Amino acid sequence: MKPFTTIPPRCPRRSVTQARGPDPRGIRPATHPGRAAWLVRGLLAAVALSSGCDGPTEPGELDARRVLTVLYRELDGPNWHNNDKWLTRAPVSKWYGVEVDADGNVIGLRLSKNGLSGELPAELGSLRTLKFLWMDGDDPVITLHGRPHEARRALTGSLPPELGNLRFLRVLSLKGNRLRGTIPPEIANIRTLQVLNLEGNGLEGAIPPEFGKLYSLRHLNLKGNNLEGAIPPEFGSLVSLRSLNMGRNALTGAIPAQLGKLHRLDVLDLIWNDLTGAIPRELGKLEKLNELDLALNDLTGPVPPELGNLQKLQHLRLQYNRLSGPLPRELIGLPLVQFYWASTDLCAPPDHDFQQWLEWIYTHHRGPDCPSG
Repeated sequence: MKPFTTIPPRCPRRSVTQARGPDPRGIRPATHPGRAAWLVRGLLAAVALSSGCDGPTEPGELDARRVLTVLYRELDGPNWHNNDKWLTRAPVSKWYGVEVDADGNVIGLRLSKNGLSGELPAELGSLRTLKFLWMDGDDPVITLHGRPHEARRALTGSLPPELGNLRFLRVLSLKGNRLRGTIPPEIANIRTLQVLNLEGNGLEGAIPPEFGKLYSLRHLNLKGNNLEGAIPPEFGSLVSLRSLNMGRNALTGAIPAQLGKLHRLDVLDLIWNDLTGAIPRELGKLEKLNELDLALNDLTGPVPPELGNLQKLQHLRLQYNRLSGPLPRELIGLPLVQFYWASTDLCAPPDHDFQQWLEWIYTHHRGPDCPSG
């Protein structure tokens, strides 16, 4: 169906007497409306028929239509891969990628890899009932150090701070676009947020420390941007976090010891930054950790023996750092299937038990053995 070029009028929802409410003079409306009331009803019915309404319009639908119309125009909707029913007289629940609840409120926009192009409009923050927002870019994310490859069609510009008004949002995924500028701290106002995925953009500046208030957050992915500065120690308050991906940025400073408080964490990815200092021994408290990636930084000192407490760890990547000293014997028994520690100043204890444990690791890029004796 060819997109309709104007915003359709609201369908009538209530009768004339319901719409006008009680008479301010205290006079009860007549049980049988007069001729004028019937005339008004007839006019409303005619409007409903002419606008293609097949039933009452849910409260607030017109507001949602206005916002979605702005979104369609700002993001080059006519050239989307799929724009079925958009800007037609059909209910917004029939528009491609739009999800509504039982009351007709827009709760989801599933428009990933759909050819969106342009800047996110501030009006998007007016969809107050929104719970899920997926607008990932078209192409697979193939990033260099903080420099994502340009997607053919993608979101551009900066993140509007008005996104912070979406107080019921659970998922915000804008992966693989060409967004620029800083991450607005207003996003921390979305206390219901469980997934925040901004991987593979060109975002810059510091990570807002206000994100430490996103207590419901389970997955935070900021990988493949141009982010700078320190990892906020406030992240130690994200007790619901399962995965934390901040690799391929330009982050500096030490790894905060507060990350050791994230007892539900399964993945910690800090690869390819400019992090310095020692590996915090507090990371040995992450008993559910499956993947720890600290490669391609400027970390120094020994590997803390506390990492031997990570009995669910399967992937450990430490290569291309300035770590030094013997690998701790406490690592023996870890169920590693991948262990990279080449291009460091680390060495492996030469005793039989340690060497045999290394041999059992399926993928192993190793350094030298320590001198015997």
